[in-house]
Amino acid sequence: MPWVLGCMVGESSILSTAQRALLAAGPPPAMLEGNYGKFLLKDDLAAPSLRFGYGGRVVTTPGGRFSPPVLPEKITRYGRWIATLD
Repeated sequence: MPWVLGCMVGESSILSTAQRALLAAGPPPAMLEGNYGKFLLKDDLAAPSLRFGYGGRVVTTPGGRFSPPVLPEKITRYGRWIATLD
């Protein structure tokens, strides 16, 4: 069955990573959209910001990971502590 995969406008590299994991787990979608974090965000939580490569190819980061490292200073800057769950 044909299927479509897209992410939200303004997605960070964290959501792009989830999209890439789904792409790696199943058959290719009929259409695909996403991985525009650097173009649609003022600042991303990870570096380098994920994008599709030339021709729509998914390029992994060094070490074969799908996700670039999340920067703790960005989490501190944009995040807000709410609660700790036991």
